[in-house]
Amino acid sequence: MLSRFFKWGSKGVKTEEPGEVSPPAMATRVLPAQQPAAEHIDHLNWLPGEIINDRYRVERIFSGAMGKVYIAEHLAWGVLMAIKVPRPEVWADREGLQRILREANGWISLGLHPNIASCYYVRTISRIPHIFIEYVSGGTLEEWINRGRCQDMRTALSIAIQFCNGMEYTHAKGFIHRDIKPQNILLTKDGLVKITDFGILRLIRDNSREVDAPQKNGQNKNATVGFRGTPNYASPEQLRNAHRVDRRTDIFSFGLCLWMMFCGKRPYKQNLEGTCPEPVAVKPEIVLPESLKAILKKCVAFKPDDRFPDFTELKESLNQVYLELFHVACPYAIMGKIDLRAENMNNRAVSLAELGRYQEAESVLMHTLEINETMIEALYNSYMLKWCKGAESPERLLRSIEASKKRFPKLSIFDDLEKEIAEYIEHADDGRGPERTREPQLLPAAQLCPS
Repeated sequence: MLSRFFKWGSKGVKTEEPGEVSPPAMATRVLPAQQPAAEHIDHLNWLPGEIINDRYRVERIFSGAMGKVYIAEHLAWGVLMAIKVPRPEVWADREGLQRILREANGWISLGLHPNIASCYYVRTISRIPHIFIEYVSGGTLEEWINRGRCQDMRTALSIAIQFCNGMEYTHAKGFIHRDIKPQNILLTKDGLVKITDFGILRLIRDNSREVDAPQKNGQNKNATVGFRGTPNYASPEQLRNAHRVDRRTDIFSFGLCLWMMFCGKRPYKQNLEGTCPEPVAVKPEIVLPESLKAILKKCVAFKPDDRFPDFTELKESLNQVYLELFHVACPYAIMGKIDLRAENMNNRAVSLAELGRYQEAESVLMHTLEINETMIEALYNSYMLKWCKGAESPERLLRSIEASKKRFPKLSIFDDLEKEIAEYIEHADDGRGPERTREPQLLPAAQLCPS
């Protein structure tokens, strides 16, 4: 699957400017900003094995600084999802709830990228916002560092270059992450990087006022807290004012991650002042090239003007180190120019349908097929939506499906739906046919699901 997104090359390329922004009516809607009733403050705690809303089967449960995370299987999609539920004191506060919705919607609007963990949608359950995110099974960068997996230079540089790809895309979309740390960099089992926890995304040109959450005494410095970031991984300017930063704050934070990968420790005890030491490899037998040492020092310069200006230039420098060591460019160094508009719009339609916004989902699917009329998932979803919502006669719908099957004779995706509609037509007079008006189960684009 990755061959669609990457090609070999010796130098990085500038990320393309973001395409046309979809009109607000087509944006994924999340939750209304409503105050949860008092009786819902102590919401139900899910248990492993439970099936929620006939759709999500809980597999595992984790507790984190920001709340609970449920790993659950989406029974229709057949994929695992991470369902994040914020702490009660966050969602019980009206301003906190609105912030959750705004930030989750920003994450959703990023769309598909192979190095970003997808945020599918936000869904209210018992009047509490639940954020549904792509599950990545290979662990965090922190875990890979602790296990010594980043001591292999090829692996470490590959991870770093992939991360740059994801952040190139994020910045090109107009967002700053502001909470980059090893815990927020996920990896699949085969080493594909997925950046996650865009919980404090901020538009680069956003001048709106943000309110700090209260910081608790003795709170872990690696936790996302008070000032909107993580103290141990925040840039000097972010520690001074987290609301007035630019792209280079993310460069600094990732530079600290690079130090942890290659040196086993951060260069500063506190990020507000100090002199950057000379980088020393995590083990004596590992030799850090001088070019890599220069990169490590430049990333964590205290003055933003002394750092790399963007992730494109940083990626090019990292790829040169890779080329110097292995005499070939990193396979992730140049991303193929793939048009993912149709995939993004299809998945937006899936999210809208999950939230019960079927008319909007149907409109988005129409636009999806205008972009790519051969996209199988969008065709299937369009038929399924029309079938379950009675938007088209069964006979006409069946003819459309039969025509699609002739166009794609090797695919079986339409078979069950075709059989169900044919059975409905056969028993239309006696009422013994299958139920038609039900909640549709739509399919996301293949790139949305973990490989």
